[in-house]
Amino acid sequence: TVFARLKVPAQDGAGGLLDHGVHAFIVPLRDEAGRCLPGVEIHDCGYKVGLNGVDNGAIRFSHVRVPRTNLLDRFAAVDKSGRYSSPLTSEGRRFAATLGELTGGRVGLSCGSVGVLKGAITIAIRYTAGRQQFGPPDSAEVSVLDYQSTQLKLLPILATAYCLHFAKDHLVNLYCEMKRTKDAQLIEEVHALRSAVPWFTKQLMCLMLPRQCRFEGIHHWLHSGRPKCLQGGMWRPWLCCH
Repeated sequence: TVFARLKVPAQDGAGGLLDHGVHAFIVPLRDEAGRCLPGVEIHDCGYKVGLNGVDNGAIRFSHVRVPRTNLLDRFAAVDKSGRYSSPLTSEGRRFAATLGELTGGRVGLSCGSVGVLKGAITIAIRYTAGRQQFGPPDSAEVSVLDYQSTQLKLLPILATAYCLHFAKDHLVNLYCEMKRTKDAQLIEEVHALRSAVPWFTKQLMCLMLPRQCRFEGIHHWLHSGRPKCLQGGMWRPWLCCH
């Protein structure tokens, strides 16, 4: 499926084109032998920081033609005369409805990004609670978590992680209700939330992961600390939101 702007000849006969916004098209990429079709170029993105099980790439089209029937016409259609029709009169609503089928994946992305954040803050707090460093003379060393500077760096992120956890649950509930009712206002609200939650979580992860590495010291090189695994999981919301 390729998302592209749909332009059709103006019905006034002036020879101009009317732009109806982004629509979805079925575009074949390869022939039966697996070779790229004429005008289609596919390039792999190569080895990534994380999520290498996901096959990411780039596609370029040069003068590729597809029949009119390859337009996915659930929300809009073009007849043989070139006349455009849609049950949704607003271009914004058509765009939201067209991308609505991708919302489930973005909701899952929100759940995954919050899970990465919760994993990182949990590891950091457990490690600093167990690790002891310095203290009064002739007394037991103090847990790193007991230092106010440590608490100022970790506890605000912990509190925000709780907020994002409940925001994620709220988003999932709204998404389930949206799928059941198809309510237009609910669709817009879910679209806004599923865009904001992973982006905001990524911003917090950019603060959290370096702090986790600093607090763990030399132990952050160990696989048990999972810094690279968490870092790899962080990049997916970043890629999808930019």
